[in-house]
Amino acid sequence: MRAYTFRGKSQSLPAWSRELKIPVGTLRSRLGKLGQGVEEAFTRPVETKFQPIPAAPSPAVPPPPKLERHPTRGFGRARWHEFGRPREKSFGPFDWPECAAAYTRFCAEWYASRAAPPPPAGETLYVAELVVRYVEHAEGHFRKNGKVTSEVHGVRAALARVNTLYGEVPAAAFGPEQLRAVLAGVVKEGLALKTVNDYRGRVVRCWAWAVGRGLLPATVADALAYVETEVPGRSAAPVYAPVPPAPDEHVELVLPHLHADPVRNAVLTAAVRAARVTGMRPGEVCGLTAAEVDRSREPWLYTPASKTQHFGQARKVWIGPAGRELLGPLLDAAGDGPVFRFPRRRGAGELRLTVRFWQECLAAACAKAEVPPFTPNQLRHSKATEIHERYEDDEAVAAALGNSPEVARQVYVNNPADRVAKRIAEAMG
Repeated sequence: MRAYTFRGKSQSLPAWSRELKIPVGTLRSRLGKLGQGVEEAFTRPVETKFQPIPAAPSPAVPPPPKLERHPTRGFGRARWHEFGRPREKSFGPFDWPECAAAYTRFCAEWYASRAAPPPPAGETLYVAELVVRYVEHAEGHFRKNGKVTSEVHGVRAALARVNTLYGEVPAAAFGPEQLRAVLAGVVKEGLALKTVNDYRGRVVRCWAWAVGRGLLPATVADALAYVETEVPGRSAAPVYAPVPPAPDEHVELVLPHLHADPVRNAVLTAAVRAARVTGMRPGEVCGLTAAEVDRSREPWLYTPASKTQHFGQARKVWIGPAGRELLGPLLDAAGDGPVFRFPRRRGAGELRLTVRFWQECLAAACAKAEVPPFTPNQLRHSKATEIHERYEDDEAVAAALGNSPEVARQVYVNNPADRVAKRIAEAMG
């Protein structure tokens, strides 16, 4: 199905019909027989004199039909019309408890299935329309603290490549061969192997979501799930070196160059030292407030919003002696606002430190200090490496950073096996 672009947005004609409240037959007639352009066809109002009197607006999900007794046969049934056709479902003898239980299940399935209604009978769901539906779902589902997460951007990037190649293909006809073609294009773009595999997973999840909404048969998503992932050494996709920790000697050289304003330089320096001592994420440092730190115990406990809160895992940052010495005066002076903020300038309000500004200042400071550039997140890598050097345990790193042991080992610890191997070699020679 062709995707039509209007006001910077591309989607199928049925999707435009629902959004613009113009019958799809009218749009096809304007674009085909009448030869109108997209702008004229999509903006021209519908002739109301030929339209029936509009009915009262119906709810988003109509209530299920009532349970009734069949007049002659005595079983319970529900009757309704769907897409212009009469439908009926029976539930067994009307007076039996099983009938009421079956009708209760029917009502639950009625509301669940109509949350994302399938295309009307006789209308094919095309890839372009499925992409639009899933992106809308992702924008509502992948949210944290009222804002969309980075996963939404990944979903858009992955599905944009699918839509470019197969937007006019029926979604049920998109199979393993088509998915491999999409991934081959991603590899040719030079994107990293991890990115290629992430895109594959997002496409598979999109089709699985459609199966769960009754939009596609399960066999379609099942077949896509069997498409193999890219493997290092057997794929043309590059594998980039893991992010290294920021060497402490480089950090000290950079601190005097973070900002020309001494007051702002002091704030940025404190943020760098706090990230290095505690292993907090850059966003957790920027969002730190005194109200979120429990100082009635030792060590202190900071409970920020967590990246894993959708898994029911609370993030806990325990602050030891070095962190308490650094953060204590800052927490006392912070009041109700964020700890890391810049004072007012020229009548403007106080500015909260943001991750982006912090990154820009660090990049400029590294250039002035003539050291390899590093980011605020690499300070977290430094803390992880320090913990692993002392305890030689992925579980210890994961507990301190608020990650799983697998993520701690693969992402944050620099060459974790080397420390154990060196100790064994020295002991057993």
